[in-house]
Amino acid sequence: MTPLRFGSADRDLPGDRALVLAVVDPDVAAVETALAEGADLLDLGVAGPDLIAEVRARHPRLVLAATPGDMYAQCEAGVDLLDGTGGDTEIPETAAQYGVGLIAPTAKAADWSQWLQVPAAGVLLDCPPGPDLLRRLDQPTAWPRLITLPDNGFGDEALALAALAAWRGVRVFRSREVPRVRQALEMAASIHGSRPPAAVLRALT
Repeated sequence: MTPLRFGSADRDLPGDRALVLAVVDPDVAAVETALAEGADLLDLGVAGPDLIAEVRARHPRLVLAATPGDMYAQCEAGVDLLDGTGGDTEIPETAAQYGVGLIAPTAKAADWSQWLQVPAAGVLLDCPPGPDLLRRLDQPTAWPRLITLPDNGFGDEALALAALAAWRGVRVFRSREVPRVRQALEMAASIHGSRPPAAVLRALT
């Protein structure tokens, strides 16, 4: 897998499977819970700079994403990844100014971010949900993809979607259901051969 890099180069990200971007409430306790459950990155929503700075101080090597509110203050406080799916053209411009990553709503927006000099290794292409999602994932793109899994009615269907999408190369999954999503992504990576299985229950000879 091509390494992803958001913000500072010293952030910790595994490279043998797809990543879990945990959606958390703007609260330090929620942050710690998500990390204990296995989150790779954190989506702090529209958190203000005070919370962002506190989480950054606690976890200096953790990738932090945010929905832009006061973008400049958020970036100054330590955000690594801005959610640009709302289509505001000021978001990629701010991402370029601060050297942070961007979640782009379309491939055209991702391409334009390169003209603005947003770091290429930190651009993710958002893939909206829909009945044709897996078909769309089979279409080639130059950009690593992100999928947001549903909050309501999360169950086996969403986990199956995550596993199939990871098999098709989706790099980041945004969800509140961290443990189950991570387990599905680890399973998909083990079947694909990019990481060893968590446990070998039966060996084939």
